Amino acid sequence: GGISRRRTPKSFRLFFRTEYGADRFPEGALFGLQHNPLTSFVLDASKHNATQLVDPVAMDVSRMVGAITPETTPVVMYLNGERLGVYIAMEHISPGYLRAYYRHDNFSMIRTRHYEPVIGKIEDYNELREWSKGADLTLKNVSEKIDIENYARWLISVLLCLTKDFDQGPALRD
Repeated sequence: GGISRRRTPKSFRLFFRTEYGADRFPEGALFGLQHNPLTSFVLDASKHNATQLVDPVAMDVSRMVGAITPETTPVVMYLNGERLGVYIAMEHISPGYLRAYYRHDNFSMIRTRHYEPVIGKIEDYNELREWSKGADLTLKNVSEKIDIENYARWLISVLLCLTKDFDQGPALRD
């Protein structure tokens, strides 16, 4: 993350590659047996205090209302035999995560904070943004471009969880 790079303790993003040993984390070891094999995930240390479980609870609430969210679970982190403390293991939202979730590659994703493409084309996002400026924003017209039900679930989860940085995550065109 941006500001978390300046803080201690540090968060980690773990990647599993065949050339370094295993190409994935053991199936079901973090998020249950029904979960897709993990090839990467994040160990979040951003809050090492009483508020550390706020994000996982918010993810659970969001999932309960039907929003698409990464799985999370608390873990105790050891590095080279040294106990670093409690971290939150979280699926990393990446093209691989999206391929596993949606079972296809036909999507574009950007990071909304800097409007940088992660996969696909920034033009997909720009086209929607330009359309929204001049469109007749009736429910019928909007539903042709946006999954209204999914958007409503996301909005409800933002409101329920009092999210402060809701506009910094990925934007996805499926």
